[in-house]
Amino acid sequence: MDTTDLLNRYFEGSLSPEEEQAFLLALDSDPELKEEWTFRKELGAGLHILQRKQDKEMLRKWDAERKSVNPFKKLLAVAAMLAVIALVYWIYSTQQQSDNLYAHYFQAYPNVIRPTVRGERADTLNSTVLQAFQLYEEGRYKDAGSLFQQAYQYNREDYTLFYAAICQMETGDLKEAIQQFEAIPWKKDAYALKSWADWYRALAYLKLGQVQEAKELLSQLSRENHPASSLAIKLLGELN
Repeated sequence: MDTTDLLNRYFEGSLSPEEEQAFLLALDSDPELKEEWTFRKELGAGLHILQRKQDKEMLRKWDAERKSVNPFKKLLAVAAMLAVIALVYWIYSTQQQSDNLYAHYFQAYPNVIRPTVRGERADTLNSTVLQAFQLYEEGRYKDAGSLFQQAYQYNREDYTLFYAAICQMETGDLKEAIQQFEAIPWKKDAYALKSWADWYRALAYLKLGQVQEAKELLSQLSRENHPASSLAIKLLGELN
């Protein structure tokens, strides 16, 4: 029997019940083994006590450091935490207000063009425009937007880009809609849509949480002699 191996495994706690019984019997008949076993047992107990003392000392120092923290620093930490909470709440409430106002004020601009187009010659271009407006009125905005874009390549009418941008707003592509409105050259604004484009652009900014940009557009629009100016004044009052 390898008593050294049994001794090591005893302190590792890996002996089987049979092996542990054999080892304890060997202790009584082998003085050197028992002496080594006693030494290791006392050493282990001493190390355990030392470790507990070290742990207690570490906890004592940590507690002393915690209690010695400057109360002013504690107040600063609490204030910073409250400021973060307030900021998060303000952002959330502002976005909620923007979403609610957008839902209240946004409505797709009605088709004021189709009666004019319908009376024109039924060529390929007019068929594209008519189909675009038909899809628009059916609420199929993605397809309608593509046809409005296509029609602009041929007729260069500002209104086709205007309605394409409205379609983008309806599909949630607000940043693209803003870019579309801004890209309209307004060379043939026969239907006075430019100011309406500013109104819709302001709504898109509002939905995106860019309230300041929305206010600037609404402020400009409120000074115009246009049906959209009254809406701009009303919305500005709700934002201030």
